[in-house]
Amino acid sequence: MFFFSQPSIIDYINKHYVPVVGDDWYQRRRTDAEGIFFTGLHKQAPHTTPDGWSRQGLYTLTPDGRLLSFTNTWKMKPFMEYLHGGVASWNKLPPEQREPQHFHIEALPQNALDPDYVRTPPEGGSILKVYTRILEHDENGALQICREQGEKAWGTHAAMDHYWMTRTEVRSLFTEETAPFALPEKLAVRLMKHNFVDNTRGEPTRWELDEMVNHRFTSNVLFADNAGNTTYALSGSVLLQTSDNPRGYKADFYGTYTHNIDWQLTDFKMTVVGDHWGDGKYTPHSRPGSAPLGIAFHLVDGTKAEDRLPPQGIRKPERYW
Repeated sequence: MFFFSQPSIIDYINKHYVPVVGDDWYQRRRTDAEGIFFTGLHKQAPHTTPDGWSRQGLYTLTPDGRLLSFTNTWKMKPFMEYLHGGVASWNKLPPEQREPQHFHIEALPQNALDPDYVRTPPEGGSILKVYTRILEHDENGALQICREQGEKAWGTHAAMDHYWMTRTEVRSLFTEETAPFALPEKLAVRLMKHNFVDNTRGEPTRWELDEMVNHRFTSNVLFADNAGNTTYALSGSVLLQTSDNPRGYKADFYGTYTHNIDWQLTDFKMTVVGDHWGDGKYTPHSRPGSAPLGIAFHLVDGTKAEDRLPPQGIRKPERYW
């Protein structure tokens, strides 16, 4: 949400809160202690949807799960009311209930987690971080980030996702030949389906195979050194659109990636720029007509917790892989 990018709000949250982020789709389904905790929390909130439906929102709670404030909004005024209301509710608690020693929360062992709703990066594979952002033309026609302020900035900030590859899939990116070759179709389809999407306003609608009208992913060796490192150029284009064409994306892309002597991916950068049009099922209010949309990929090593977040498209693993 756009207000999480404002320094004054970030400072306020860091001063008064311990921020925690979870994916409602997983949390409301899991049957382990974490899922039971979340169920107990959202039952205290004024949700209006039936049981089993979305429980997304913003919750302020005590460490033992007592709800202090709740909202589900992207509008600034109710968000600030929620934020200040949570602090006010906390301050109304008896002083002894606000002391750290009042709470003792045991950490859950890894084997206590519901395996049906735990996603971990593939061992020996690679993780790409993906940023998506709507763009606009300046007075000279060059592309730039959108400059909207306040509530009009909703949807103008970068959205983030990930792209996972197994060890075998990573190895398929490399060749000992010098001639250009096509990116493996399996990897290309996964990129288009899950990451060549407009997720800047929320959960995107994924592309289906018959909506991948035209695509070209070409790699070729750029150079190799004496230490066994080889760098490839990746380029191509896509045309993605629904059958009656209310939604689509036409873009070009380019990038480079490198492997070392052990055939491990050591670098990956790719930029996708094109025109997007139309609304997704859960993402209305797109800009009229077609408008520029940019996507950037880069390799991360997975040492940071944020970089191990699962791709949104892997909720159904069999479909993702």
